Amino acid sequence: MHPRSEFEVRSHLTRRGFVVNEVEDTIIKLKEARLVDDKIFAFLWKEDRDLLSPRGSYLLRQELKQKGIDPEIIHDLIQDEDDADRAWRAVKRRFGERKVGRRKLISFLGRRGFDYQTTTCIVSKLEGHAAE
Repeated sequence: MHPRSEFEVRSHLTRRGFVVNEVEDTIIKLKEARLVDDKIFAFLWKEDRDLLSPRGSYLLRQELKQKGIDPEIIHDLIQDEDDADRAWRAVKRRFGERKVGRRKLISFLGRRGFDYQTTTCIVSKLEGHAAE
């Protein structure tokens, strides 16, 4: 079983037909047992993404928001993040040492939620490496 956010648990129980009072009581019990904790969930989600499929701050924020994570928790988690490092790891993980076209890199990084500045920085770095 993988961690779930409070929003996900609440949605699942509601879809299964549980009454609101039962859902709220269950959420409270799960929180007391530390089986549902949005801060831990958000941290684990970010770590998983960073390791397996790096995303830009923007897309990471959107994913956590869709999971029902409080904006303050998201802000605290992602406030001082270095997108360039994550973008570099995403490119290396996806393409390795293969030569890749400029458009393909820009498109790939854009889909991963990296901003224009970060994308152009990484593309320039890679083009600089190719010229050496």
